[in-house]
Amino acid sequence: MREESLELRVTYRPIPQDCDGPVDDEREELFAFPAGLCAQRTDPDGRDHLVAPPVEYLKAAIRERHGYDAVVLWAHPPGQLG
Repeated sequence: MREESLELRVTYRPIPQDCDGPVDDEREELFAFPAGLCAQRTDPDGRDHLVAPPVEYLKAAIRERHGYDAVVLWAHPPGQLG
């Protein structure tokens, strides 16, 4: 059965518009990415699964939600360590 979306816990540092770089404030949020934006990988046992989209898509999702740029530190499925 094909997954429709991939939920990721994204950890990032915001870059407010009035700053030259990221602030020292890590934030973590859940984002759901449509399957069409994600890569598909096959495990050694033959099972297909979705993997995180390119970091540009993660940054765009943060920008769309909050209106600022960000430095993405890591992204992983909820319940897994990054």
